[in-house]
Amino acid sequence: MKIRKADKSDIEQISRMHQKVFDSSYFSVHYPIKLLCKYFESLLSSNEYNYVVFDENQQLLGFLIGGYQTQKAVDDFMSKNLAGVLFCILRNPRFIISGIGKLYRRVFTREQESKARLRLFLIGVDPTSGKKGAGSLLLSEFEKNLVNDGVNLYGLYVRVNNNNAIIFYERRGFQIEFKRGDLKCYIKNI
Repeated sequence: MKIRKADKSDIEQISRMHQKVFDSSYFSVHYPIKLLCKYFESLLSSNEYNYVVFDENQQLLGFLIGGYQTQKAVDDFMSKNLAGVLFCILRNPRFIISGIGKLYRRVFTREQESKARLRLFLIGVDPTSGKKGAGSLLLSEFEKNLVNDGVNLYGLYVRVNNNNAIIFYERRGFQIEFKRGDLKCYIKNI
């Protein structure tokens, strides 16, 4: 396996991998590929810790996106692509209820904030690639670069029903910080 920093040339492959990795309960998998590419372009351009891993045949096995500006990148994407996002909501109305709930919590409740300012935002590994260690390799590269930059704490959110991801993170030393709705916030000291 070969790992390197992700760049703009990887965006379409990352977008297609995202649709393959995440199930239909994730709103972003319903974006048309062109809109999803804009989403990942925003994420990659706003965050400094982005990696891709390929097999010996140059097939993408996985990706990782992290940084200090993950939420800002999502907000920027939403503001610039509101019409496309609204169209996806209309085509998938079940997300309207969850969106209203998130908006309500954002406006009317004071949510607990993580101690970690830097986030691992997305990690995705091709489910058809088998257990080759791509996820561990991505996480190791991410953490190595964080340490090199003097960062010793980072966090992430994971859905409470994503048992495979929870097991993956807990085996690698993540500690639960708090639970918010259907999310668990984890932090890790490195």
